[in-house]
Amino acid sequence: MSISDIPIYGTLILIILIAYSCYFLYLLNDKRLIIYENKFMITKSYDEFIHLYNDDRYFSKRDYQKWLNRNKDTGTSLKKCEEYILDLKKINDVTQILKPILGRVIKYFKLDENFQGKIEYLLKIIREGPEIVRERNELFTNKELDVYKEFFDEVELSPLTIEQRRSIIVDEAHNLVVAGAGTGKTSTIVGKAGYLLRKRLTEEEGILLLSFARIPNREMRERIRTRIGTELNIRTFHSLGLSILRRSLKYRPNVSKLSEDSLNLQRKIEESIQNKLVNIDFANRINEYFVYYLQPVENELDIRTEQEYDDYIKSVEIRTLNGEKVKSYAECEIANFLFINGVEYSYEHPYIVDTSTEEHQQYKPDFYLPEYEIWIEHVGIDRRGNTAEEIDRPKYLKDLQWKRGVHREYGTTLIETYGYEHQEGKLLSNLNEKLVQRGVQYNPISEQQIYLKLRKLGEVTQFSKLLVKFLKLYKSNNSTMQDLEKKAKAYPNLKRCLSFLSIFKDIYSDYENHLKENGEIDFDDMINLAIEQVEQGNYKHKFKYILVDEFQDISQSRYRLLRALLDKNEDVKLFGVGDDWQSIYRFTGSDLSIMTSFHDYFEHSKIMYLTQTFRFNEKIRNVSSSFIMKNPQQYKKSLTALEDENGGVTIVWYDFLGKALHDTLYNINSLGNRVAEVQIMGRYNSGHYTDLKESAFLIKSRGYQQRLDENHLNVSSKYLTVHKSKGSEAEYGIIIGVKGGKYGFPCEIEDDPILNLVLSKEDEYPNAEERRVFYVALTRGKKQMYVLADRNQVSKFVKELVEDNPSMQVIGKQPILIQCQECKKGTITKIEAPGKAQYRCDRYPLCKYEPITCPQCGFGFLIQSAESKDHYVCSNDECEFKARKCPWCDGYLQIREKNGRFWGCSSYWPKNCRYTEPIVE
Repeated sequence: MSISDIPIYGTLILIILIAYSCYFLYLLNDKRLIIYENKFMITKSYDEFIHLYNDDRYFSKRDYQKWLNRNKDTGTSLKKCEEYILDLKKINDVTQILKPILGRVIKYFKLDENFQGKIEYLLKIIREGPEIVRERNELFTNKELDVYKEFFDEVELSPLTIEQRRSIIVDEAHNLVVAGAGTGKTSTIVGKAGYLLRKRLTEEEGILLLSFARIPNREMRERIRTRIGTELNIRTFHSLGLSILRRSLKYRPNVSKLSEDSLNLQRKIEESIQNKLVNIDFANRINEYFVYYLQPVENELDIRTEQEYDDYIKSVEIRTLNGEKVKSYAECEIANFLFINGVEYSYEHPYIVDTSTEEHQQYKPDFYLPEYEIWIEHVGIDRRGNTAEEIDRPKYLKDLQWKRGVHREYGTTLIETYGYEHQEGKLLSNLNEKLVQRGVQYNPISEQQIYLKLRKLGEVTQFSKLLVKFLKLYKSNNSTMQDLEKKAKAYPNLKRCLSFLSIFKDIYSDYENHLKENGEIDFDDMINLAIEQVEQGNYKHKFKYILVDEFQDISQSRYRLLRALLDKNEDVKLFGVGDDWQSIYRFTGSDLSIMTSFHDYFEHSKIMYLTQTFRFNEKIRNVSSSFIMKNPQQYKKSLTALEDENGGVTIVWYDFLGKALHDTLYNINSLGNRVAEVQIMGRYNSGHYTDLKESAFLIKSRGYQQRLDENHLNVSSKYLTVHKSKGSEAEYGIIIGVKGGKYGFPCEIEDDPILNLVLSKEDEYPNAEERRVFYVALTRGKKQMYVLADRNQVSKFVKELVEDNPSMQVIGKQPILIQCQECKKGTITKIEAPGKAQYRCDRYPLCKYEPITCPQCGFGFLIQSAESKDHYVCSNDECEFKARKCPWCDGYLQIREKNGRFWGCSSYWPKNCRYTEPIVE
């Protein structure tokens, strides 16, 4: 039985439904009234979005965000609209049975179809806005590619690539184009400027183009004038800063000559130090720094790996106030303590008795006090008797017991100091007690004597150079003393940092007072003071677009100036172009993280890539890209290059650099009939390569010079350091003097760690910046690159290239990679020695093994014969020297004559080896 069969129940239910619907519609009416009250606002939001969407320009993330911010109230209303539409749908579903009765009423509550469509579209925009905008921009970009095809084809001598065109059309608030070497960075900037003007997005005065140096600035100005036919506001950051100061201060500030002359600034700082020595407090502080903190102390017990220890030992040269080179900072502190207290000492003086045996060399304790006949030995162990991890502990402790036994046997006085005393900061106080107990008397030298001694040793000059670097970087980063002191607390040697900063404060104050008294500013003030003027609102600009070339070279102060200009005009847009793989100016203050963390520094941003290189061929691309991409902290780029028949990267092993350079040039000369364009590059200035001799003329030219010598060498060549070569190119490139060692490639010279207080954070990847410098060099040649590599001092970079590219062309004899006979871990390498070849283990001074230079050819060194372990042969393949090894030491046997002929050791004089044996006829 159904309800309709029972009229009374059916009527009742119908009445209830009608009542419920009416009540619900009554409540819904309130929402309807609110919606219609906001109809104008909703329609306005819709129309505004449609205008942005249909406008003939790029729809940026910032435009979308601004639209959202302006329409927050609309968003709230839209939520109510959505609820209303859903409620109405529910009522409509429930009351289908009442349609004949309530049909007109429900129709009253329905929204206008057009209005409801706008509401639903706005709701979709709020939910899916970024994707809607992205799809719209893709359509817009494709349209622009067609409309401006002719412009993109003709704005430069060669048509722009599709990547360049797309990066030019994209118009976010902040844009970064990550451009590989030779992909057309300058062409992209020229194209961007031309597109902005052609599309009338701005007038000429609305574009500011920034570069980092005067020469690229001039080149860009000429390029814009030639290709676009107009003049733009093109400046370096410093000239922009000066322009801002002129406009806001109403006068042109005088720039100090100290800014342009580092040597003059260094003299000024030395003069300041000298003048302030009359202040006892300053004299005490500076002498304390020189005595205890001059060298960046590293506790050898804290080093965890052998590689860390090797790097640490190689990177520093520890010298005392007396000028001796010592093995550790603990030894340096001991020597300086003895020196300033007027205690005569000798470093590594041979022990009073000849202790050389087959097992032990002549014993040389660390220090000897001749007036008191006291010997001092520094023992590198902790309180548990542990050595650093990389040290052979059993052997070290066995040698220590032998040394103690020597002193007991001959009744000599031995004082021991320990690594844990140094670690705990008690080394010198404990040494003082031990010396006083043994009757050592002090005769302290004066503060002035210490200073004069330091000046004589050149330490004051080196310290002044450090202060010059620190001052420039400090101002370049626009730091404060509070920032530095806070940063110093994170460093392991806080005391050294604070000691340095206490001196720097006074020197910096003198420097700033000098500028103020003379009414001058320096180069860094141009930017720092300009930042203040912009931030304070004293400088107004009308720029709509700021274009920045070589963005990877930006520093914190330049970023702050850029940020200030952007923040003072919410409509201005940034377009930066750079290559993080070619960031090689950290030492001048550049901060690569501003580029690699672009999204963190600039909101509403987009990163695009240029990957088609026109500079070099596929073979050079393969070698250089795989080399640079070892560092994971950089943008990953997959460059494409043109295939051609030219070679790629060729390794030229050499014994004599001059001959290798000549041979390489002859090889290039033979590749064609016309004059070959060659760019010769080195890690250092041309004067560094003294071994070029008669070929030196080839690296002294300042521009391309044609040279025709008696052997018909016909090339057009120029020499540049790798840093100066950045941005240039030639048909052929030659990298000279690539070797291992302190002045090799990579350069192993370590800056004082104190500079890290004012430098950007260093990459964690080993030799990261040096790797980028080498990459810059590898990518200068269009047709072929030659790497002239020393076979006797093998560069780790060249070794890596050869191992990673087995098919790479190699010219010359392979390097002599012979394992050290003593430590079994290092490799024998050639060192610079006047007048003769000299070799030693590349782990020096951790391992002091030095093989014997061949007495016959004077070029190679003696190695164990493959045929007999008791014989030496020469490492030089062309030398036929052969001799028996000495049974007692690492010398070789040679015929000697004294009261007859006999076999004697070659180390008779150098190492006091007395081994002899008769000559058996």
